[in-house]
Formats: sequence, structure tokens, C-alpha cells
Amino acid sequence: MKYVHSKNMLSIWEEFLELFKDAVLIDQKREYIYMTSLLWYTGNKVSKDEQSKLIKILARIFKGGDRNSYGNNC
Repeated sequence: MKYVHSKNMLSIWEEFLELFKDAVLIDQKREYIYMTSLLWYTGNKVSKDEQSKLIKILARIFKGGDRNSYGNNC
């Protein structure tokens, strides 16, 4: 990820989740192999405050908060 040192990783994650929603759904079927790696890689690059915000973004997406994008199965 060439943007890993970006100041605004949260917006990059939101953009990623929107642009690659089909890939995320495929990864879901494979028990989130790639998402886990991406989170591990970027998790250490963001501040503790941003980490909690990132967790909230992911929870909203995967708990059906964005049902049009990911559906109820996430």
C-alpha cells in the first residue's frame, strides 16, 4: 500500500471499502485472509485514536450499517 504513510488513513480505508466491496465479499468467504493482513499492516501506522475510529468504521460496515454495499451476511 503506497498510501500507508498518509496522514488520513481513515479516509483511505473508507475509499478502499467502497471501491473494492466485491473483493471484500470474496475475502469474507475465505475468512478475511486479505483484510486481516491489510489491517495488521496499517494498524501499526495509525494513532491509537485513529485505530478506535477505524474499528468503528469496520464495525459499521460489517455489522450491516451499510447494507446496500455489503448486505446482512457480513
